[in-house]
Amino acid sequence: MSTFNQSMDSCDQSPVATEIEVEVINHLCNLYGYSKEADGIFTSGGSQSNQTAIILARDWFCNEILKYDVKKFGINDRCLRLRMYTSEISHFSMEKSAHILGLGYQSVVKVPVDEKKRMDIKALRSLIEEDKKAGNIPFLVVGTVGTTDFGSIDSLKELSEIARENNMWLHADAAYGSGVIMSDKYADRVRDINLCNSITVDFHKMFLMPISCSAVLIKDGKNFNALTIHADYLNREEDEEDGYTNLVDKSLQTTRRFDALKVWMSFQVRGKKKLVKSNQHKHGKCSVPLQQA
Repeated sequence: MSTFNQSMDSCDQSPVATEIEVEVINHLCNLYGYSKEADGIFTSGGSQSNQTAIILARDWFCNEILKYDVKKFGINDRCLRLRMYTSEISHFSMEKSAHILGLGYQSVVKVPVDEKKRMDIKALRSLIEEDKKAGNIPFLVVGTVGTTDFGSIDSLKELSEIARENNMWLHADAAYGSGVIMSDKYADRVRDINLCNSITVDFHKMFLMPISCSAVLIKDGKNFNALTIHADYLNREEDEEDGYTNLVDKSLQTTRRFDALKVWMSFQVRGKKKLVKSNQHKHGKCSVPLQQA
């Protein structure tokens, strides 16, 4: 029982579990085409993964673009002009996250979709320009990799170009479609996911794992600094110098279960081929019912 009930906040409470989660995260970063600078953390589900990514995007933009320390000073009038763009059929965690961050639903700009239920790129460009003219500040684009109702995949390559042109963060909500990367036949549909600054992966969907089991991957792991705060009773600053890894440094949660064990065991026992075969058995001939981007 103690193996499954370790608290993942500090290394002294979960030494082996911490090493396994770090190993799994490194494997996932490699799987999705990220370099060695990438990092990630397990979360309770897709909503929390999305929320984590949006927080990091907000803090990165405020620090790097607005030159304002929102972590220290909180939301100001300029922050209330921040705008994030997502498909009109994207997950409701976008609005929830905006509410929790103090930005409000007004900060979430819903972009129309085309006939294949993908975010309309032309409409996105137009909405960004309209917001700029109105004095608002675009900071984030969220591309959906597998919408809940339609399985549609937004064009991440085109979204990355828009994000780069406007100094915006690009997040991929791949909660539903993240498992496509395992398929030799369909992986090409998510080939551009490594262009995103962050990725939500949900293992209790196409990876067929029990809840709770999700992760958020960050292209540049240094951005997790936005969530780090030290306490002598938990994660002393000296721990890092001594070589200890305290996962609470990059997590919204403190007490957290050893969810990485499910993924580690599944990958060890079943491997890529058996996971793909299991999906084929579950979904029938159309093993990956996601629309081409």
